Parts: sequence; structure tokens; C-alpha cells
Amino acid sequence: MGSVSAPERFADYRQRMAHLPVAVDVSGDPAENFQSDVRTVVLDPEVELSVNAIRGCRMIARRTPAMVRRSDPEAYRFLVVLHGRADATHCGRGGRFETSDMGLYDTSQPFEVARAAQTLPAAFAMITFAPGRLAVPRRTAADLMGARLDGRRGVGAVVADFVRRLATESQDCTPADRTRLARSALDLIGVALAHEIDHEPPRTTEAWRRSMVTRAQHFIESHLGDPALDPATVAAAHHISVRLLHKLFEEAGISVADWIRTRRLERCRDDLSDPLQQTRPVRLIAAQWGFRSDAHFNRAFRTAYGQPPGEWRSTRP
Repeated sequence: MGSVSAPERFADYRQRMAHLPVAVDVSGDPAENFQSDVRTVVLDPEVELSVNAIRGCRMIARRTPAMVRRSDPEAYRFLVVLHGRADATHCGRGGRFETSDMGLYDTSQPFEVARAAQTLPAAFAMITFAPGRLAVPRRTAADLMGARLDGRRGVGAVVADFVRRLATESQDCTPADRTRLARSALDLIGVALAHEIDHEPPRTTEAWRRSMVTRAQHFIESHLGDPALDPATVAAAHHISVRLLHKLFEEAGISVADWIRTRRLERCRDDLSDPLQQTRPVRLIAAQWGFRSDAHFNRAFRTAYGQPPGEWRSTRP
């Protein structure tokens, strides 16, 4: 700690928190042993992992409406409590978050986190990402914003453990590794949210309609490699009509066919940018993700990304 006093260390911590892309205002009562550690790792251009560890302080961190107006990356943030506890409020939901608890936050909405314990250390891992990277409609995600998600058992434990290891080991990973890990992290976050929707039966017709879209999207994710995947297959798997499936997706602002094509193209793009697959023929990558026709794949890829797949691959670092 040297000659720097606790109030000075706390003032430095406040400054750092106030100048983050997701800025927060911190107030508190630091003890003499106050320490903080804020680390950030860029996993890919749209996904950032940060760890915030503190000890020796009762404090409140607020993201106010004014701070949102001044600085908003318009992102989602997935939080995992590595150890310790805090009380959080966001979008009218919240409660006591303890070790392994998880939560989803929207940087465009205010939140408040209060930490009452001065003696016990606490650490939080946060994955901040573009909402479009999450395979869950925004309206479905909104139903879970601020809610406490259990990371102690089942699917939640798998997701929390992955984020915990990512927070520990990601700094020693190569950039290519981090890109792949970012993809895995977002897939797992989607699994956690879908599990929560399945676990808590929808209480209104509107909630059921949103949850059905989420279930359908995760079915699509797990069957992208099947060339026969189409709206009829998805509808049959969920015991609803094709007409209703189309209507549910339209209400979420997307179409079933567009969603299938977009997710397949994103998987192909990820594989084409993977250094370990540089020698793998483009047509095999396309076939793996359900494209039956090379010509159709090439046209779709060029429309989505502005270049033919082979040319796009050659421009990757």
C-alpha cells in the first residue's frame, strides 16, 4: 500500500470507474486496508471481459440517467459474482447477489449496486457485448434484465464456471483463442437465458410468445448444420403451426428464414477467420453449416459481408 492513504486509493478507484465506457458513480467508506483491482481484456472487437475486485470498503455504485446520456456503448453486460456479495437493482428487479450468482444488464438503463460488507473481499466478472451478438430477442432479454440467475447448479453452474475460468486465464490466451472464447461465452450466456425462460413458465400470453421465439432460436442454433432445417421443421419441433411461427418471429422483428441464414453465415464467417481452418476448403465450411449450394452460399456471403468468402478469408490477419 506504501505511503498512499486509503482515501487517496479510493479517490483513484472512483476516477477510474467514472471514466469507463460504462461509467458509474461510486461513493463509500474505505477502511485502511482498502484495495481495488480493475482489469479488462478485449476478447474480440465487440466483446470485452472485465474483472472488478475490491476489499475494505462499504460502497454504492450507481449508473445514473445522466451518466447513461453522457456515455453509453448501447451494450449488454453479463455479470458473474466470483466471490462476495452485493445488493443490485436494475430495471425494477434485483436483490442479494452472492458467489456464483449471475445477472444480465443493459448499459442504456440505470442501475445501482450496494456493498454493505467492509471486511469481506468481493470480485465480479463482467462480459460486455453488442446486443446483436446474443441469440435472444431484445424483448425476451428485457424480461430477465436485473434478475438474479442461479449459477450454483445445473446449466447455471456450467456457465458461471466458464466465466470464472475465462476471467482467470484469458490474459494468457492468444488473440485467436480469445475470439473463439468470446463466441463460446456468448453461446453459453444464451443457453443460461434460454434455461431461465424454460425454467420459469411464462405468466402472460405475451411472455409465452417471446419465450417461444427464444426456444425456436436455440433449436435453430443446435441444428444449423442440417441442410433440411426450415420453418416447417422448427414449427413441428415446438408443436405449433408454421403460420404461428412466422407471426411470432415477425413480432420480434425478424423472419425465420432470415434468422437461419444469418446464423449460418455467422458460423461460416467465424470458421473462415479461424487460423486453424485456413487450409480447409470454403465449400466444406459452407456444407458443415447447412448450405447445399456453393453458388447460393457465395451470393449470400457476398451480400452479407461485401466480399466473396475466399476473398474475405484472404484479408483476415
